[in-house]
Amino acid sequence: MKNYKNRNQQKYSANCSKCGMLHTGNQYYFQKDIKEKCFCGAELIQFRLAGEKWTPEMEIAKKMVDDALANVRANTQKIIADEIAKMKGKN
Repeated sequence: MKNYKNRNQQKYSANCSKCGMLHTGNQYYFQKDIKEKCFCGAELIQFRLAGEKWTPEMEIAKKMVDDALANVRANTQKIIADEIAKMKGKN
């Protein structure tokens, strides 16, 4: 098992999208303990290094990452559908 506790001790912050609570912790805290969810069950948003403020540039970068992930999801689903169609055609 990997030891995540000792890998990245840099502090990060994120806000709750529902109640607005500020969560601060290291990489282990976000990846293993709360799994990117607030205690109220809502998703955490605006991840950043602790102490930094969320800026418009960060919002643009987040949108670019979200768009890239959406493209990857769409391409993956298309590839899977094509492979399933090929397999059905062989039977």
